[in-house]
Amino acid sequence: MTVDDAMAWRVLRLEMLERNPEGFFADLDQARAHADEAWQRGIPAMPDVLLGLFDGTNLIGSCGFYVEKLPKLAHKGQMWGVYVRDSYRGRGLGLRLVEALIGHARNHVEVLLTGATTAGAPVYKKAGFESYAMERDAYRVGGVSLDCEMLRLQLKRD
Repeated sequence: MTVDDAMAWRVLRLEMLERNPEGFFADLDQARAHADEAWQRGIPAMPDVLLGLFDGTNLIGSCGFYVEKLPKLAHKGQMWGVYVRDSYRGRGLGLRLVEALIGHARNHVEVLLTGATTAGAPVYKKAGFESYAMERDAYRVGGVSLDCEMLRLQLKRD
């Protein structure tokens, strides 16, 4: 996505945080408070990326990636914010989005990391991610404690 997609990204991001608050660390109320300029600044520059999945001009899904900034961690990247609108689910689009992000990450990092609630982990495992830890009580939504499965995908070997 580009800065031109920022307002479509805002709509999609607010939707994902409202409909699936248990699937994301971000908070809906904080996201709603962001000014338009903040959404534009939120579209990352390479090698970080925010991929958009479009049906024509309609943004129906997204997935983000960033490279760790500290020198000792720069061989790793994080995948975040994977989402496909409800009406488009069940067609393998989430997996295609994840695979596209993996293709991008291969050019920039050796290891790709992500985290997921147990409901979200299967799509990542289909893409080759392996579980390496379970963070208990990782975050809370509406007073409910949620665990987060930590996943990794080895992209390159030394």
